[in-house]
Amino acid sequence: MSTTILREGSSKPSIKWRSKFIRFTQWEYWPTKVVYTPVFFYYLYCALKARAWLFVSAVNPAMDMGGLFGETKIASIKKLPAHLKPKTIYPEPRSSQASVKQLMLAEGLDYPIVAKPDVGERGLLVEKIDSDEQLQTYIDKVKVRYLIQEFITYPIELGVFYYRHPDEKQGHVSSIIMKDFLSVTGDGVHNIESLLLQNDRGTLQLPDLYGRLGQEIYRIPSLGEHVVLVHIGNHSRGTKFMDGNHLITPQLREVFDTINQNTPGVYYGRYDIKCQSIEALYRGEGIKIMEVNGAASEPGHIYDPNCSIFTAWRVLIFHWDIIYQIAKANHRKGAPYGTFWGTYPKWKAYLQYYRDVAVK
Repeated sequence: MSTTILREGSSKPSIKWRSKFIRFTQWEYWPTKVVYTPVFFYYLYCALKARAWLFVSAVNPAMDMGGLFGETKIASIKKLPAHLKPKTIYPEPRSSQASVKQLMLAEGLDYPIVAKPDVGERGLLVEKIDSDEQLQTYIDKVKVRYLIQEFITYPIELGVFYYRHPDEKQGHVSSIIMKDFLSVTGDGVHNIESLLLQNDRGTLQLPDLYGRLGQEIYRIPSLGEHVVLVHIGNHSRGTKFMDGNHLITPQLREVFDTINQNTPGVYYGRYDIKCQSIEALYRGEGIKIMEVNGAASEPGHIYDPNCSIFTAWRVLIFHWDIIYQIAKANHRKGAPYGTFWGTYPKWKAYLQYYRDVAVK
């Protein structure tokens, strides 16, 4: 492996303007409030039909607000069958490194591990940790409750979107994301920074990677050397989301029917998983579920670079109609719709939490 270091002196202002151009011309990087404007009007239409502005809370009765916001990751993990869970610990707030290490030892956890806020979105403060030093840095940085999981080394990471009407035993897999982590392949000539600048996705991640990689970003990888730069599979962290809907089969639906029937009160959402192989996945084997996301989750195949914004709007509106149908059925069975006065304190607390977790 080459260890040559070369600073090529890239122009930071030119990167800034190129990043702005990329974000303007490629809708997958548009602000959420822009992408969701047409979807919001459909939400209002569904709310009028339901005669409840917060009908969404009934879509997953086992999740706080149906998983729209504020659902804790640890609560979702606890709902899963034991063989599907990664090893996980949940330290008390402001725990010392010694107490965290003691919990890790008791659970059989060793480096590498993944640390993440208990409530969070889009990969915020999710970190792969490889040493005591990095663990201490994370403990010092994160001021909210967090959890630590084993780093699953299975080679395939997917986001599987599943929903089931409460009156039916069989559900539907409506979306699969295949994830391609941000990486470069060395040519023996250019450094990592220059290799990243050769594609739009890498260019957008450069401001963050300067801090994360330090001088490593100026190393020249040897010819053919594959360097994975981000190990967290979030779109906002540079992971490329690819449409994997060709993987949807009756066997896959049966696997997730079984998983879902073991998580009562959850009817709609995305399972973020790692698996040993697609063949094993179809058999329901070699699977670990890192997270279960509720009403706020998206059918992530829309972020495939080949998907148009018009197709994305159609898919999102279709899924919000599914939320309405499931929530209405659960409401008939006794699940309450959220109320403004019941939800406002939770929303206020969530906004404060997010301000706290965003402090870096």
